[in-house]
Amino acid sequence: MIAGNPNIDTASYDGQSFDYKGQAPYSWGMTFSDDGTKLYVNNEDGTIFQYTLSTPRVVSTASYASKSLDYSDQTLDIDSTSIRDNGTKLYLLSYDDFTIYQYTLATPRDISTAAYDDKSYEIDEIT
Repeated sequence: MIAGNPNIDTASYDGQSFDYKGQAPYSWGMTFSDDGTKLYVNNEDGTIFQYTLSTPRVVSTASYASKSLDYSDQTLDIDSTSIRDNGTKLYLLSYDDFTIYQYTLATPRDISTAAYDDKSYEIDEIT
């Protein structure tokens, strides 16, 4: 989330990067936990990989947490991932079937403890 009045015209690269290709060579998106200490990267094979950031939201401090979630039983085509502020709910938006899938994380912000709630919501196709 960008606070204030962002202006992309004034953006510059700050030299921070992180190579996650070892886990997710074909990624489709990413999201941070609410506190910025976790990074989740979606891979096209139906897996989300979790990384730990020693400095919140500074990607160069990321390391693989050896935690992942296989969501391929629901869909393979995730456009967006969101984790609720308290870290206990995960929402996946599928661009293939226009459906939102809900998971519960038994341990907040720990993707390896996620279980599908058997709850989904199909939205109208966006044209």
